[in-house]
Amino acid sequence: MKVRRGFVSNSSTTSFCVYGTPVTDGEADIFYSHPDRKSFGLSKKYMQDGLMILGRSWDQIKDDQAGKQFKEEIEEALQTIFGRPMDCDTWEDGYYDG
Repeated sequence: MKVRRGFVSNSSTTSFCVYGTPVTDGEADIFYSHPDRKSFGLSKKYMQDGLMILGRSWDQIKDDQAGKQFKEEIEEALQTIFGRPMDCDTWEDGYYDG
């Protein structure tokens, strides 16, 4: 007899928690055309309502980094890319395909 000690599910669930800002398609194009975009470690996530968020997932925070430092690093990267301060926040979403 086998005993399973982990979570078992026949459905698909995906969720994320990202710190960043909503962007338009045009702003996403600006991001993707920026020569240093890869060095910022930013990516885009789509919310269920179609809103596009540009930022960094909270699971990418470094062990020696405070939350404030993590946020400031992302805000500085976005300001460098867009040339202006961007309103950032934590965005959470989840998907269930059951």
